[in-house]
Amino acid sequence: MKKVYLTIRYGKDKKAKGYILDISKGGIGVASSERIVKNSLIEIISKQHPIFYIKGRVVSVSERLKRNYRYRLGVKFVSMSKIKMHKIIQFILGIEKRERPRMILLGLK
Repeated sequence: MKKVYLTIRYGKDKKAKGYILDISKGGIGVASSERIVKNSLIEIISKQHPIFYIKGRVVSVSERLKRNYRYRLGVKFVSMSKIKMHKIIQFILGIEKRERPRMILLGLK
């Protein structure tokens, strides 16, 4: 999957940089430049993909050793409209559609 870079807003006027590791209907895995406390409310924004203005709650935090983006955040979506959820699902399906031929060529599926 091509990296989708993000800005993560949290706390009072704090920002971190990051990118998407994985995504599903219920949440998103994010590589983050900053450790963000579990249970924090955050906003995820991407200039690459305008559908990514998402509010979420950090449900897990782990360290990624020897990486530029040192933390992995597990984020659960909160207060998302049905329209926004539909757009996220379409984005996920688009990724799967693009990845499947590559996986078949590599003998992975």
